[in-house]
Amino acid sequence: MRYLKKTIAAIILTISFAFILTGCEEQIQLKTDLNINDDFSGSRVILLELTKSSFESNSSKSIGEVTSLIKADCPSEMNFEFKEESELYKYTFTINFKDRDEYAKKVGAILGKEAKVNMVMPDTVFSSGTVVKEDFSSEQLLDWFRSTLKENKVISNYDIFSNNGSTVYANGKTYAVADYQIAVSDIAFTKVNGIDVYTDILTSDTFNRSIHIRIPEEEWLIKKDAIQKYVSGNVPKGCTYKVDQGSSEVSIIFSLEDVTLKMLEEKMKTILDSDSYTIKSSTSPSAAAGKTKTDSKKNNSSSENQKPFSIKTGYTEYLDLSSYAGSGSGEIMLNYYISKTDKGVQKVEYLSNGQFINAVLSESQYPDYRSTIISEYSADYIQVSSETEYTAKQIDISTKLKNSKITKSIVLNIAPQPTDSHKEAIMENLKVYSKNGAEIDYKNDGNSQAVITITISGNKEDVNKTMGNLLGIDNTIEYFKEEGFFKFHKSGIFNETINLNNFITCNENNVNYEVKTGFGEKIDKVADHDANVEISNRSYKISSSDGSFNVTFTTASFNYVLLLLTLLLVAVIAISAILLGKNRMTALKGESIGAIDLNKIKEFSASAITYVNSKAAMVRSSGIIKSGLIGTVTAQESTSNGTSKKAHLGLKIFAILAEICFFLPICVVSCGANSIELNGAKLSFGFDVMEEHIDGNLLCILLAVFPIIIAALLFIKKLQKGFFVELGIGLMSVINIGILLTLHSRITKIVEEYMLDVDFKFGYYLASLSYIALLIGSGILIWLKKKQSDVVKPGEIEHVEVRSEE
Repeated sequence: MRYLKKTIAAIILTISFAFILTGCEEQIQLKTDLNINDDFSGSRVILLELTKSSFESNSSKSIGEVTSLIKADCPSEMNFEFKEESELYKYTFTINFKDRDEYAKKVGAILGKEAKVNMVMPDTVFSSGTVVKEDFSSEQLLDWFRSTLKENKVISNYDIFSNNGSTVYANGKTYAVADYQIAVSDIAFTKVNGIDVYTDILTSDTFNRSIHIRIPEEEWLIKKDAIQKYVSGNVPKGCTYKVDQGSSEVSIIFSLEDVTLKMLEEKMKTILDSDSYTIKSSTSPSAAAGKTKTDSKKNNSSSENQKPFSIKTGYTEYLDLSSYAGSGSGEIMLNYYISKTDKGVQKVEYLSNGQFINAVLSESQYPDYRSTIISEYSADYIQVSSETEYTAKQIDISTKLKNSKITKSIVLNIAPQPTDSHKEAIMENLKVYSKNGAEIDYKNDGNSQAVITITISGNKEDVNKTMGNLLGIDNTIEYFKEEGFFKFHKSGIFNETINLNNFITCNENNVNYEVKTGFGEKIDKVADHDANVEISNRSYKISSSDGSFNVTFTTASFNYVLLLLTLLLVAVIAISAILLGKNRMTALKGESIGAIDLNKIKEFSASAITYVNSKAAMVRSSGIIKSGLIGTVTAQESTSNGTSKKAHLGLKIFAILAEICFFLPICVVSCGANSIELNGAKLSFGFDVMEEHIDGNLLCILLAVFPIIIAALLFIKKLQKGFFVELGIGLMSVINIGILLTLHSRITKIVEEYMLDVDFKFGYYLASLSYIALLIGSGILIWLKKKQSDVVKPGEIEHVEVRSEE
């Protein structure tokens, strides 16, 4: 119910106020006061008055709600005040400013466009008085006020103001202005025919500049002494000054030579007697120059007209001539001359009504200069733009292939060397176009030329993206290679298109291109090509005059790692088969001996014992045991046992290394500046990336378990008989080698799929080496044990020796 009452009340208030403002003949009275101090600080006060009787006769409600709406929408550049008097409601809006620039900036923010404010108070022999001109009115500054009332249905049209004029307080005087826009011109002047400004752009930061002030002869004769006194006080250090007497006019000439932008600004302030004069460099990369936010969004892909080595240079100056503006309006004719040697100058513009207007450069009466004429000039911005395009003396392009990674290098020899400011612009330009996807190096080679090296690396997608952004969308690489570790022969195909026409021009038609395949990968078949192509096993070279290439060939490679592992596996299997076969033969021999008649064995044993006892002394005295064949056997056994112990020690060391490698970094997976380090533990049990958990594979735990088992088997002496330990070590080594190879293949495939980068670390290669060493070592131990078992038994040697004594 309460909400309904408020709604009805608001409707009644709106209808009543709308009636007052639109139905009555009385409008809101508008008055403006502009106060300007000697330092150009001041305030603009806009006063609105509405009679209380007009409002109250049509509404019983307070004006408070409407005031709240106005206060809420008032721009921050204005101060707002509401005052109620006995007969009036008053709204006061105040814009305070500390100088002309702040005033123009605040007004422009309220209007939503750049405001033109000409506010000068010269006090020279050429011009003295006050000039205030604006291209806007107080009503325009209150457009938001009317919009607020209309949007809230307080008024039905915009015609609500009655302008009571403006008052300007400046230079100790008061000026009444009846018009909507403020325009005050109160100048006592010495007539000046015009001012000529001559500019020679030597470099982007070095200039020659001369100013010619042309005075009618009759004015010169009257005020010669006063003019010379004033002008001579405006000659800065390093500036030449002279008076040139002509047939009908006198020219006062200031000349500056070989000055930097900073020096030019300091000296021009003195010459023009103006603290407002400024000049700033507008040198910028062509990639970034003149782009709006909308343009940037549209420029997601490479532009066909991009020119990374085309540098836009120039300057923007606020040329304040008000101290010499010899006219009643405070404005003067300006002739702006640019040297013809500055061939890169494209245009000269001047600010008018908030917009830069192109001032056409045309031939002048001076053969060395082009000029533009700007009439009714006092103080405003002038912008000079030029463009310098650098070309290459030589370009060397190389592409290197390594599995799925591609590294591209572009080396540009630029002559002559760019200036320091142009160098910075070129580097920034390359960063803008590549979107920071390339490494850029700049060096001066000492022979008046610069060497710029651009390096692009990553997977195919990354390289293509950066090439498209930097060189143009016609530049692409396609590279496919068969995957899978368990393939002896792998084939691939490579295609690259290069077009540098939109990137840079090579002025000596010297562009060289080379592509190199990865280790073990050779160039197989090449598509149709020119005769100047050089092809070797892993290299393709070609030269071009225009920087355009299209290269296509197939590749072939052999998997030597798979071959080596296959041979090792075959060797282990063969050795194991041989040993098992010999053990079987020994077992069969034992069975045949066991088949001999036991009675005969007993008879033979009894006679043998008698015989041996009778010969015991002979055997001891003959030294058979000490130095005969039995001694030789003992030495052989000792040598074999020593080698076996060393082999056992080596296997223990490699088992411990393999266990340590489980906790060392196996690889680093990265995406741009972000990376994660993986080891055996993370691959087994999983790990967290940001706030997401990545599951591991428990099969990888064998990389930690098997080394422990291998070490345990080697330390338990009871298990050293036979070949059980060695065969177990070999089997576990083969399994873990397979796991490592599978990890390499799977990780490489995944990072390619998601366009990431991977770098396999020392831990991976040390683990692989350890397991290969364990596999080879187990085979060596089997061989040593078999060799030891083949030595003749001591009992057999003793029997042979005894028979020889007989």
